[in-house]
Amino acid sequence: MSTVVLFEHPLNEKMRTWLRVEFLIDQLHASVPLTNTVSALTFFA
Repeated sequence: MSTVVLFEHPLNEKMRTWLRVEFLIDQLHASVPLTNTVSALTFFA
């Protein structure tokens, strides 16, 4: 079961940083394994 969490703006800088880190980790998991150049470029973009 998935729960949607709605954040009201503005969040403080520390929370925005943690949300960005979480987004990058999710992006990394979606891109692994990096089997070709296109998937690597998508990850680093």
